[in-house]
Amino acid sequence: MKSQVGIETLMILFLIVVLLIFSVFSYVTRTSDIRAVSENLEANKICNNFRNVVNQVSSDGFGSRVKFVLPDRLEAYNYSITVSGVDRVVIVEWLTTSVTCAIITQNVTNSTHYAFSLGRGDYIAFNRDGNVTIQ
Repeated sequence: MKSQVGIETLMILFLIVVLLIFSVFSYVTRTSDIRAVSENLEANKICNNFRNVVNQVSSDGFGSRVKFVLPDRLEAYNYSITVSGVDRVVIVEWLTTSVTCAIITQNVTNSTHYAFSLGRGDYIAFNRDGNVTIQ
């Protein structure tokens, strides 16, 4: 009789440990999914803000200028923005992930190239002869 109570107790403890391990695994998985969604939302926000600056300067015409700031980090990661004026696209990249948004003009340059990358920092976008220049 005593050994049967011991075996039942061990089985109950084993089930409790298995449930605890499953709960921890489920929590970690959910947390990483939430983090990925948060990173993606932040990247989309950066991409859309940059796109809005380019589109505004392009739409406002010759002489318009807008100062803007690219944040230091995307969540906890370094990131870069790649602009391809020819393709009319802005790409925000971090780790092995990226998001893309479209711009209305293909005349976007950094004074020398129509395809270029930007990092964090302060910039000015201005319209010179129909070209949006980022400096």
